[in-house]
Amino acid sequence: MTGNEFLMQLETLYVNAQEVLTAFAAKQSELVADRTSRTAGVQYARGGKILHRGYFCPNPVMDVVNGNVNRGRLVRNSIKEPDFTYYFDDAGNLLGYDRYEYGETVNGFIRNYKNVEWEFYYMYGEISELYATKYCGKHVLYDAFVPSSSGVVSRDGIYKAWVFDYNDNKLHTAEYITDTIDCNAYVKLEILKSAAFIDRVLYEFETNEKGKLIKTGRYQYDDTKENY
Repeated sequence: MTGNEFLMQLETLYVNAQEVLTAFAAKQSELVADRTSRTAGVQYARGGKILHRGYFCPNPVMDVVNGNVNRGRLVRNSIKEPDFTYYFDDAGNLLGYDRYEYGETVNGFIRNYKNVEWEFYYMYGEISELYATKYCGKHVLYDAFVPSSSGVVSRDGIYKAWVFDYNDNKLHTAEYITDTIDCNAYVKLEILKSAAFIDRVLYEFETNEKGKLIKTGRYQYDDTKENY
């Protein structure tokens, strides 16, 4: 997927995000009970708090492009004071997690809606943050933070999205897109490149013989790189 393709889907993403927020508002207790009843396995991890979802964050490049970001590590049991507890169903699908901060437990949940994986967690009884992840098979096409407040999508808020493109079944580019205003107007006017309030950065990658991602290039949207 390209960054332009993602931006053209942004309005639909906002609409679906609002439907998710409305569907799960004030349902924290019910979701915890449902998750508990479906849990067939548990794993624990330490570290990785900068990433949403920690060790199992679906974004494949955050810990590659940012030197101070790491996924943390799995630990064998809860005795080692984990930062995350992850819950899996009998098919190995991640149902959600508990994150521990300052003596508090934050309940996070994962739901699929309209072919998008939605992740959200609660603070003080309401959904605090919402993420949308789109897949094509095992490949992540985009991983986006959708701003919201008091159960309502904030179109004036700053969204943050990573959009991924693949070549020969390997990750080739990752584009980071964010804004400070609603960019839907720019999308409709088809003047994306002149939208001063949209910040876009493209990263290029190669995969070495060990299967590790290596960053090979970084370009701002107004750089002279061909086709960017």
